Amino acid sequence: MAENLQVSGLATGLDTSGIIDSLVKVEQGRVIRAENKQKDYQLKLDKFNELKTKLQDFSTVAADLDKPKSLNLFSSTSSDTEVALVSGDSEATSGNYDVKVLSLATSLKSASKSFAAYNTAMGVAGTFNISASKSSKAADPTVTDVTVSVSATDSLKDVVNKINRAKGTGATASIFQAAPGDYRLMMTAVDEGTTAFTMENATGNPLGAAGLGLITNRVAARTEFDFRLAAGGPATTSTLIAGSALFSGLGAGTAITSGDAITWTGTDAQGAAANGSYNITGASTVQDVLTAVETAYGTNTNVAVSLSSSGEILIKDLTGGTADFVLNMSLTDTDASGSTLSLGELKATTDFSNVVASGKKAFYLLNDISISSDSNKDKESVVGTTFHLKKADVSQTVKLTLDLDKDGIQKKIQNFIDSYNSVIKFIDTNSKVEVSQDANKSGSLLDQLSGGNSKDKKQTVKKGAFANDSTFQSLRSQLQNVVSGRITELTDMGLSKYNSLASLGITASRYDGTLSIDADDLKSAIDTDFEGIKRLFLTGGYGSVAGLDYAGSTKDTKTGVYNINTATNQIDTKKTQGDVSLVTGTLSGDNNILNSNSGDSKGLGVKFDAAVPGQFTFVRGLAGQMKSWYDKATNFVDGFVTQTGKSFKTRISTQEISIDDLNKKVDSYKQRLTVQFSKLELAVSRLQSQSSAFQAQSSGFRR
Repeated sequence: MAENLQVSGLATGLDTSGIIDSLVKVEQGRVIRAENKQKDYQLKLDKFNELKTKLQDFSTVAADLDKPKSLNLFSSTSSDTEVALVSGDSEATSGNYDVKVLSLATSLKSASKSFAAYNTAMGVAGTFNISASKSSKAADPTVTDVTVSVSATDSLKDVVNKINRAKGTGATASIFQAAPGDYRLMMTAVDEGTTAFTMENATGNPLGAAGLGLITNRVAARTEFDFRLAAGGPATTSTLIAGSALFSGLGAGTAITSGDAITWTGTDAQGAAANGSYNITGASTVQDVLTAVETAYGTNTNVAVSLSSSGEILIKDLTGGTADFVLNMSLTDTDASGSTLSLGELKATTDFSNVVASGKKAFYLLNDISISSDSNKDKESVVGTTFHLKKADVSQTVKLTLDLDKDGIQKKIQNFIDSYNSVIKFIDTNSKVEVSQDANKSGSLLDQLSGGNSKDKKQTVKKGAFANDSTFQSLRSQLQNVVSGRITELTDMGLSKYNSLASLGITASRYDGTLSIDADDLKSAIDTDFEGIKRLFLTGGYGSVAGLDYAGSTKDTKTGVYNINTATNQIDTKKTQGDVSLVTGTLSGDNNILNSNSGDSKGLGVKFDAAVPGQFTFVRGLAGQMKSWYDKATNFVDGFVTQTGKSFKTRISTQEISIDDLNKKVDSYKQRLTVQFSKLELAVSRLQSQSSAFQAQSSGFRR
């Protein structure tokens, strides 16, 4: 076969093998150029993948900065950290607080009836519900109870395991040995406070006396409010209602006076009405109110009304009723003295058979104001602020301060800037074209001997992976446009002093376009318009009238000012520029969130408290814009970054095919040359043989 032909050049005297190699080498140059091109594409792809990682890191930083809590960083101090601490979240403001912790919240503990053994079948069957913990409800508000199923073959240990395996329960279970042969199922609340968890039968009666003996099955309830002392702590049955002993509100003239009345409407456990009222005198005590309520319920059935150790009214049915108690109490200021008292409704609770420890509220003084809390982490009293009660100490007032953590805020913004700079520098570094000259690599021997002329020196060109590629310059420009853009709605609508990074004192270098922060300017800005800084970076919405609040947006929602009319459920679909394009929106939630499904406002949700017209400004802050840009750029179908990566992979694949084709052509070319030179050698050899034979014959003739 042709590939096995050997060309010696003996006939022609030519170095035919060398000639073939030289000719093939010329042809092989096309392969080398194609391979180099493929290497260039592979290098571009490798560097592009590094760039993608940096872009992803930048997006992660931007997404973190776009969260409502991201810039609400607070530093706190406490004069006694063992007694109380303070912290702030996204809604917090700076403040100074005096706190005296009077008593801590405790967890409810209840026990079952006695069992002789914990690992033998109890014969208890059915299902029961345990209320969910606060954290479970926060994670999923639709989950209120967790159901546990027990069978007749289950032991006490089995029931404990089933309760503890159930996700999100408001109590944990354990086995307590009170004495030899006296084993109890102990239920301990996950959360602190008086209404930490409830239990009720779902099917059968596994919790009742014939079962686990955890509950009495009597209907019971407690008030969601409590009576507490103005000096702090829970009220007692002997506390006077009129006068200054009972906490009845803030400000002068809020004390309850003789002549005021407490009125209520309600129903008992039989479903019968139990309405009533009590006229307050100077000698009226909390017990007098309890007696009046018990009397009102007692006209229909037998109930017990008492005061808990946390100052709440407890109502318990004693006659086997099954309906939930209803009670709604209010203060009637009959003498127009300005008296106030926070009252309210009942909340169903469980009448446990064996209460080992009552759940109690925490009581403390906050700037001399009497406060009660269901938890030792009070998040309710001051918006956005949590008071962490650690230890009761009536002998001292703890000084707490909450201030903006300017260094922490600056670090968050600096991380955003650093991530941006990292991307820009990476693109620039890999886009460079460096030209160097070397006299030792001049083109001729004469130049080398003479030292050469500078203009005759050989140049070495080193190109970055992105050099002369407009794709990466386009990407760089897009990023610059995002971070250097102006959000004019912020200043036009008076929402912020700052509508760009430049206005915040963050400037771009003329040399390479990287950004830098003036620390003093930024800290000054935090002092003067911190909310404005947040609005510059964060995605949000702001109503021109009270009652309009931001409820969400999508990647399609455009920054702009929109007209809203919640009275007619209409929302603007075009950024307001003198004309209005109102369409009927859709309602969601509790019918108080208006959503846009089209136009510039598509995806915008506006929460409203009342039927009002107004304007709503939606702002996608700089961090939000960066995250939105990244999401679009990396879209799986048509994203800029996605398409660029696919393009490089396609080019590499195309080059691979081209290289294979060229190698085949080179092999074919070499085979043709080998055949051709072999034929040439053979022809020359034959000519030489014929010539020798002819000469021999001629020589014979001459003799």
